[in-house]
Amino acid sequence: MILLKRLTIVLLPWFVLSVVTRHVPPQWGAVLWIAFIALGALRSRMAKRPLNPLPFAAIVTILGLTANGYLRFSTWASENGSALCYAAFAVTALVTVLLRAPFSVAYAKAMVPAALWSHPIFLRVNNNVSLVWTLVFALNAVINASVHEFWIAQPTSFALLAAAIVYSDVYPSMVRLRYQTHLQA
Repeated sequence: MILLKRLTIVLLPWFVLSVVTRHVPPQWGAVLWIAFIALGALRSRMAKRPLNPLPFAAIVTILGLTANGYLRFSTWASENGSALCYAAFAVTALVTVLLRAPFSVAYAKAMVPAALWSHPIFLRVNNNVSLVWTLVFALNAVINASVHEFWIAQPTSFALLAAAIVYSDVYPSMVRLRYQTHLQA
């Protein structure tokens, strides 16, 4: 039940905002998305979480898409903004893994004692979680670029995001349980 509540809290605002922004001028849609993402980043900072590069990648991408909307560099970019945002997330997430600083650490540190932050298992778990998110973001980029029916692309994207949230919740718990069982043996 807690996981279902978490899924609802995390995904519902994104889904509502994605529906609302389809019915407003693109400039207002960009303002709403930037405000939404900035408020989320601010909330994370107020909760004392480490900086996460994904909100910054989103804001830069949305600003680029907004500039494209005004300057009309690319029709394709205007029509595939969500695909570009997901692609920016995928690239950013992958870069954090390659730099050995997986973005999921920013979330995990809120739930794990500081003494374990440098433990190899903590880092490996976060590496794997970030790689799963990278894959989900990349799949969502492809789906949003190739499936142009909103009511097919959006639910599919959100189902993938929900799966990543479940994985992010269940996988670390499984590793923790396996590790504790190994220590007791």
